Amino acid sequence: MPAVERRTPSQDGSQKFVFRLPDGARVQSVLMPDGERLTLCVSTQVGCGFGCAFCFTGTMGLERKSHRAEITGQVMGVAPTLPPGRRLTHVVYMGWENRSRITPRRSDRCRLLTDPGAFGFSPRRITVSTVGLVGGIERLARENLRVNLAISLHATTNETRDRLMPVNKGFAIEPLLLPAAASRCRSASA
Repeated sequence: MPAVERRTPSQDGSQKFVFRLPDGARVQSVLMPDGERLTLCVSTQVGCGFGCAFCFTGTMGLERKSHRAEITGQVMGVAPTLPPGRRLTHVVYMGWENRSRITPRRSDRCRLLTDPGAFGFSPRRITVSTVGLVGGIERLARENLRVNLAISLHATTNETRDRLMPVNKGFAIEPLLLPAAASRCRSASA
């Protein structure tokens, strides 16, 4: 299980956690309070290969995917730091579909958090965040996990998004929104 190496509070109430993984690699999680909500953003990979202009992690390159225990370990590692009587209410998976690889193993990581015998989160309290690889979004929809989808657009035009996010050159805004909308319709009707 990953160990909390550092915990850094922010003036807005959020906290950044740096976890040291068993092989010495490090990942970050961010706990964000919002009224009664406590949302934890967890890293699903070490580094990132997308090279977005605004993201330090993207400058590191993708080192490897995180193992299931490393992802759930972030949830377990933050839980003891919460105020008495409080619990995490929402989880956001960051870096879910690097290289468009939504596989059954990746879906199992999400199912573990929704399993009543494990963490027991409602699927509606889990968000999968992505830079927007169309194939990955389509595979996520087929998995029928009934989780929320967040696409990191960071711009309203392709011209600006091309400068900020190199992935936009292969997956522009317009074609990206079609599978996202279809994914939402399927999960809402399931």
